[in-house]
Amino acid sequence: MSRDAARIGEVEQFPFTAELVVERYLNGVRIDTFLAHHFRNYTPFRIQRMVGAGLVKIFGTTVEIDVRVEQGDEISIQLVEPPDKLHGPEELPLEIVHEDPWIVIVDKPAGQIVHPAGLHAAGREIGRASCRERV
Repeated sequence: MSRDAARIGEVEQFPFTAELVVERYLNGVRIDTFLAHHFRNYTPFRIQRMVGAGLVKIFGTTVEIDVRVEQGDEISIQLVEPPDKLHGPEELPLEIVHEDPWIVIVDKPAGQIVHPAGLHAAGREIGRASCRERV
């Protein structure tokens, strides 16, 4: 339940324990980098604190921050708090150029923010798109 662990609009019960298996393309990265890849709504700093607090285990053994993961490692993390960055859908106008079951083409004005970054958490195309119903 890696990427789905903290989806927008769903309320998980905390503490929540997530279990993941290291994929081949993440072989050799540090444990905090691996977790930041899977839990994008948690800041890297919070993930590092969870590792330091002993909430992360590989094959049931608590790990330190400098441990590197290997393909096939079974990782568990106890998420004791909700994620930091929850950006919900926004009811804003969205001009659709083309839409089918595989792709949506949007006419985005110049300067319009697409993904949340830094101080620009609102008024994003991704927030507008997530508000739309799927085809």
